[in-house]
Amino acid sequence: MLSNALRHLNFRLCLRAASSILKKMADSKRSSSSLINPRNGFCVANSTFYSKRNPLQLPANTSLDVSTFMASQAHCGTTAFIDAATGHSISFSNFWRAVDSVADCLHHDIGIRRGDVVLILAPNSISIPVVSLAVMSLGAIVTTANPLNTAGEISRQIADSKPKLAFTTPELAPKLAASDDMSVVLTEDEEEERVKSTSGVRVVGVLTEMMKKEQSGPRVRDRVNQDETAMLLYSSGTTGRSKGVDSSHRNLIAHIARYIAEPLEPNQTFLCTVPMFHTYGLLICAMATVALGSTVVILRKFDLHDMLAAIEKYRATTLVLAPPVLVAMINGSDLIKTKYDLTSLKTVRSGGSPLSKEVTESFLEKYSTVDIFQAYALTESNSAGASIDSVEESWRYGAVGKLSSGVEAMIVDLGSGRILGENKTGELWLKSPAIAKGYFRNEEATKEAFNSEGWLKTGDLCYIDHDGFIFVVDRLKELIKYKAYQVPPAELEALLLPHPEIIDAAVIPELHIHTPERKMADSQISLIDPRSGFCKSNSTFYSKRQPLSLPPNLSLDVTTFISSPPHRGTTAFIDAATGQRLSFSDLWRAVDNVADCLYHDVGIRRGDAVLILSPNSIYIPVVCLSVMSLGAVVTTANTLNTSGEISKQIADSNPTLVFTTLQLALKLSAAISVVITEDEDDKRVELTSGVRVVGFVSEMMKKEPSGQRVRDRVNQDDTAMMLYSSGTTGQSKGVISSHRNLIAYVARYIDDKWKRDEIFVCTVPMFHTFGLLAFAMGNVASGSTVVILRRFGLDDMMSGGKVQSHGSDFGSTGFGSYD
Repeated sequence: MLSNALRHLNFRLCLRAASSILKKMADSKRSSSSLINPRNGFCVANSTFYSKRNPLQLPANTSLDVSTFMASQAHCGTTAFIDAATGHSISFSNFWRAVDSVADCLHHDIGIRRGDVVLILAPNSISIPVVSLAVMSLGAIVTTANPLNTAGEISRQIADSKPKLAFTTPELAPKLAASDDMSVVLTEDEEEERVKSTSGVRVVGVLTEMMKKEQSGPRVRDRVNQDETAMLLYSSGTTGRSKGVDSSHRNLIAHIARYIAEPLEPNQTFLCTVPMFHTYGLLICAMATVALGSTVVILRKFDLHDMLAAIEKYRATTLVLAPPVLVAMINGSDLIKTKYDLTSLKTVRSGGSPLSKEVTESFLEKYSTVDIFQAYALTESNSAGASIDSVEESWRYGAVGKLSSGVEAMIVDLGSGRILGENKTGELWLKSPAIAKGYFRNEEATKEAFNSEGWLKTGDLCYIDHDGFIFVVDRLKELIKYKAYQVPPAELEALLLPHPEIIDAAVIPELHIHTPERKMADSQISLIDPRSGFCKSNSTFYSKRQPLSLPPNLSLDVTTFISSPPHRGTTAFIDAATGQRLSFSDLWRAVDNVADCLYHDVGIRRGDAVLILSPNSIYIPVVCLSVMSLGAVVTTANTLNTSGEISKQIADSNPTLVFTTLQLALKLSAAISVVITEDEDDKRVELTSGVRVVGFVSEMMKKEPSGQRVRDRVNQDDTAMMLYSSGTTGQSKGVISSHRNLIAYVARYIDDKWKRDEIFVCTVPMFHTFGLLAFAMGNVASGSTVVILRRFGLDDMMSGGKVQSHGSDFGSTGFGSYD
């Protein structure tokens, strides 16, 4: 009775404290948000428009490349890509296996390293996303070139970007011949005679062989920081001179995170008609769709007949295109609707240049069951800009959409430089984590397009209306937009003027319209009771929660998966007794440092068991995540167990190493290697006679890693954790959990968006499944702060909501309970 009374008193006090703190937070938010117009996001205090979309959340792990971030996203997709011409398809699991195999070949066989540039000169194919993600996973840099460019144009781009390797086809390889014995990997299986015809280049491999090559040995990668360059896409600027847009891993992660914040409709099949060397095709059809689990049908090159036939054959639901294709579909609508079954097509996503109101209305009149969603972005913004994201928004004809997640905008008067408000026309400036770093090796152009505060000057005359819709009025640049390509008039005029018959030249755009040419999605019948989840056909109850999405990348450890979800959290853990804090960025740095020490200094390898025998502390999640990142196995023991009970568990699990305190080390058997989880003086260390102290976790956390990141290859089915649980017989048993099991557990937190960005007080022991999985793993993935009680005490728990004595001031909004 007394226990229950205390428990009820405890929760009443907790709720009262939490309510008071949440009220203060709400009042603070209201005062700041009152300056922002709730309809269009305009802030009167600084004349800035803020996105009204879901907030953009980014991963705290700074040592994260964009490929790993994408590979860690959970989804229910099965088929990643389909070649429209051949019907060849690749599943997500095989896709990620291919990415890893190609990365291995590039690193070990060709010597590609962090910072090296790799050129892709190829028509659309499944090979482009495989190569792009493999290259970026190594910390190397992807650059692309238009296959229609001349050898001279490609040579100029090569001179600027200095690629170490090129991926291309035998037909396009001769365009690289002038580039000093360029090393080339062919993206197609070819006969020996055709390979020999690629004179002037050195063929060092064939992509299809790389994709099939079995991986062996440890997985070796250079360390990658989010701020490092990942991609160089060449875009023509205001002068018409081609410039390399320098985008970092952070920029591209922000691009992907936008689609996590604003998810597309699930189970879509995209048809990619746009070129993948272009920012629109590469970032959407080779990256965003991969992270979301959507299927992409790839057209090798655009042809209206092929596009329409592919919609019919593969039941495409979403068409990704540029406005001229819409015009062609309008003009040939009668013939198209007669010849093709387009009933599966639900959405057209148009980008590259704005759609006029007249074209939009004409298309909807001809294809009344298809919605048009426009988008606005630049190569420099990495898809950050504006978009139409719903049918209701699509009715605002002429608008390019509302600001994307995480984007800020200003409208600047051209003459005075004054910042304007709603419904005023001026140059559009954008700011976002996705905005590129600048132009590669072109400081002058960078200063011209990006100001010192990170604003990108788009060169477009726009206005933003009272509902937050952006309308593009005109372009400041003289560039001609043709099929989403930027055509600099000055370059064409320069080519024409030397001709003896031409006195002067002026280049203006002309609309090119091509000739014309449509399928149906199956409906499913549910046998499951929508209220209870009971299925009559197999007498099984199914969860009515959100479907659980899992990452298809089979070579993914749970630590990498936890480090990847974007969130807004700042502080990961607080020690309730000392007030010591660990931010998320410092947590992941510590995890990486400890893993390095364990691998190089202690010799921990995949499959080794590592025991944690320690009271609750900030060190437990650090050690746990470090060990599992190596493919080693975490096991824990109850600190209250006797020496005999611990000896039995050690005999069963056979750990290579133990993390423990000096006091608890005395419970361990002789000659076992130990890392101490406390800072202690030498005299107390001497008391641990019988065990071999090989390090201190606090020193490991601070040790800067050097050289490459070397890890054993981990499969999701490998054992990650072994927690001991008493069974019905009372005999302690080790419960084996794989990386896949733990990823599924953490995915529940992500899918349910459970208690994100909140503060929890952990009162339960972390050697127990509840404490370890919830507070050392699930809350880390969701970005919540955990205040750790070293051991349970009612007074300590109640003061855990306010750690004011240690200079912090926050309220707890969640408590871990344990019966």
